[in-house]
Amino acid sequence: MNPAFLRNLDGTIGAFLYFTATALNAFSKQKDRNRGKILAIRLWSLGESILILPALKELSRHGKLSVLCTNNNKNIFEGLNFINEIYVLDYKNPLNVFRMIRAIRSNKFDVSADFEPFTYITAFLGWASGAPIRVGYENRPQLYSHVVRIEEDKHVVHNFMNIVRALFFVRDPEKLVPIHVSKNDKDFAKNLVNGERPIVGFHPGSSATSQSRRWPKERFVELVAYLKKYTTVFAFGNSDDAELCNYIASKTGVKNLCGKLTLKQFAAAVQDLDVFIANDSGPMHIAAAMGTPTLGLFGPNSPQRYGPYGPKCRAIYKEIGNPCIYPFRKIFPNCKHNHMDKISVSDVKNLVNEMIRRGNKSGY
Repeated sequence: MNPAFLRNLDGTIGAFLYFTATALNAFSKQKDRNRGKILAIRLWSLGESILILPALKELSRHGKLSVLCTNNNKNIFEGLNFINEIYVLDYKNPLNVFRMIRAIRSNKFDVSADFEPFTYITAFLGWASGAPIRVGYENRPQLYSHVVRIEEDKHVVHNFMNIVRALFFVRDPEKLVPIHVSKNDKDFAKNLVNGERPIVGFHPGSSATSQSRRWPKERFVELVAYLKKYTTVFAFGNSDDAELCNYIASKTGVKNLCGKLTLKQFAAAVQDLDVFIANDSGPMHIAAAMGTPTLGLFGPNSPQRYGPYGPKCRAIYKEIGNPCIYPFRKIFPNCKHNHMDKISVSDVKNLVNEMIRRGNKSGY
């Protein structure tokens, strides 16, 4: 579903529920329980769902962890051995929302941890869970028992770990947590993505509402034509990226896998690449989580806050004033500053060559 629509929905229905619950909360008294049953809330965004996994793993060390998500991002959490239960919220049907609230309340959670950066609806759901300990960010503090300061100059992984730090002592992770992929997905990916090494993958797309994050397709063509001389190259993306991938593949002759892989198959495929190149997007974060040397191309957003995370990851960012995007402030303009035009093909070539020389198995 369109992210802009979801943000507007949260600003109306979500805000109504939030401020209604705020009024009720002022008169409620809830007894503190222990911290043995923990509910983590993350409803949207594949990329940020990947980025909360280190925090979730830390929370699971202190109690039985459940996750409340939607069909949009449930694949990220499925199969992970530190998640006890997954609740999938059907937010399109108000009746189903209240059925889910009843199911969650019956589990008598001790802690709710809201990992959404700005949404009213998730603050409401944390309060409605009945958990006496409720952790969330300072930009909507009324329904939380523990309010977390936002540090916009730090990586979002650090900010997500701050949710855990409100309750327990933890350090920032050195790398992300890989998602679970089955043997069938690994075998499928291995048969599909093969060739002479080094093997390079690229993702030229971004969500439809953030096209200003895309590096110009003509530069991808120039880069891929160069890389094809000494590497095996694959294009990745979902069905929404098909037109863009088809254009680049038609100009360069590389194999186009856009729309041909499930999320888990993509994760399995990207794990064995020597380098993955992508705009600021969910696939970039998945590749980083799978331990692949990942190069992120940035413009409207800053890699200091949202870059691919881990020792094998790099980013290119040609700063033009301040970033346009501020997720914790709910600012997501389709930036018109042409930030991405500042990244040259030579910039990317040089860094890709360096990453290939280091190799996938290197810890950098």
